[in-house]
Amino acid sequence: VVCVIDGDGCIFALPYLAQGRQGGRLAAQKISEAIRQYLSNEQYQIHVWVFVNKRGLCDALKKCNKKDAAEGFDAFMLGFNGAAERFIIVDVGDGKEMVDSKVKGLFVVVERPISV
Repeated sequence: VVCVIDGDGCIFALPYLAQGRQGGRLAAQKISEAIRQYLSNEQYQIHVWVFVNKRGLCDALKKCNKKDAAEGFDAFMLGFNGAAERFIIVDVGDGKEMVDSKVKGLFVVVERPISV
């Protein structure tokens, strides 16, 4: 099971970000539990890929007086990435719509049937 998250549009709870590495581990655990519960606790390999414009998100958090969350984000990423081998947060850079293009790039659109 692959869960792809637009980290710019779906921001993690600020207390998790402010907790740094531990918050990243907790967020990964909560996501894993929610997916397993949704799938009726079936045993699947779960992959969670989060794409984010780290610089843009941290700048936005600072502007909203969420300095603790912004300052904890690097450690949060390390905790999330280290929580499970198939959980990753990727900083895609600060270009406009970079996250959207990465997410869309994961999916192949077939306009006509393919003969095998």
